[in-house]
Amino acid sequence: MSKRRKKKQSPLVAHAERELRLAGLFNEDADYGPALANHVMDLIRLFASGGHSGASAQLTVSLFSQVAAYEILSDITDDPAEWENTLDTYGPDAGQKNLWQNLRGPAYFSHDAGKHWFRYDTGAKAKHKVEGDPKDASEEGKSEAEPDQSE
Repeated sequence: MSKRRKKKQSPLVAHAERELRLAGLFNEDADYGPALANHVMDLIRLFASGGHSGASAQLTVSLFSQVAAYEILSDITDDPAEWENTLDTYGPDAGQKNLWQNLRGPAYFSHDAGKHWFRYDTGAKAKHKVEGDPKDASEEGKSEAEPDQSE
């Protein structure tokens, strides 16, 4: 009869649990009770099971953080499948013009179905050259906040 060995806990799992406990996040009086700490521990255990090296661990955490925060990983486009007219969703408001929201990056809005867009949280604006647009390719990606110096 062989003895079963207790599987050694990952140093990362031990670290995460220790820090969450010291911060009081497993306590009933913590925000959301112990639920947040338990969810974080589920994520940590899954992450630790991946056997990442230092470099792949950093890349995985960075990528996960971006997509979990609804950040986009590639450029916004004017593809109609990427945009939803909020008037179709929320109904027309007297005098309100069309407002599209990007489905990939919900912070991005447009008044012309994605040909020009802005971020509501930063105010960043951009133009996109669309197929059949007669504008010079040098105009592509130019911010509306940066006036054309050739005029």
